Amino acid sequence: MNLNTHFNHDFTKKYIERIEKYCQVRYDIPQHREMLVQHLNGLPKDAEILDVGTGKGHLALAIARNGFCCKSINISTDEIYYAQLNAVYYEVGEKIELIEEDARQMKFEDHCFDAVLCADMIPQLVHLLMVLSEMYRVCKPGGLILISDINDESQRALQAVHQQEYESSLKNPRGSLCIRIRR
Repeated sequence: MNLNTHFNHDFTKKYIERIEKYCQVRYDIPQHREMLVQHLNGLPKDAEILDVGTGKGHLALAIARNGFCCKSINISTDEIYYAQLNAVYYEVGEKIELIEEDARQMKFEDHCFDAVLCADMIPQLVHLLMVLSEMYRVCKPGGLILISDINDESQRALQAVHQQEYESSLKNPRGSLCIRIRR
């Protein structure tokens, strides 16, 4: 895949700027994901691992960089697309199977994963109990279910970054990336 034909360079630049802003407010996405993957220590490298709600694939990237393969699901076609681009860019695409799937009704068999992980997705879920039930269903007995999310302080810091981007986009609406979160 030729990344130059697939990446929107304005979007990529703004995306990298956002990650840098997150780091400035002490939220380092790659570091957070690496910390989560440390919980997989002790699992064999051929363990069956599921990343639920992958977004742009940061957790799947960390899983792959640590020598594991994983299945990674998200309900959004756009998020799966960007996760695929990230997997190619970071040269771990062969270790990640990205699947467009609703976490409320996963098509996986019962008890088929050694570990089921989810990062920074809980506030976005309308049907939290359905998703948690599905995560439990697909995890093998004795397997690991790991759920991590940001706390209220971090949520406020990220909202400040988003608000700053929103206000900046009002001054320069062309080519801006604006995500407004309302809670």
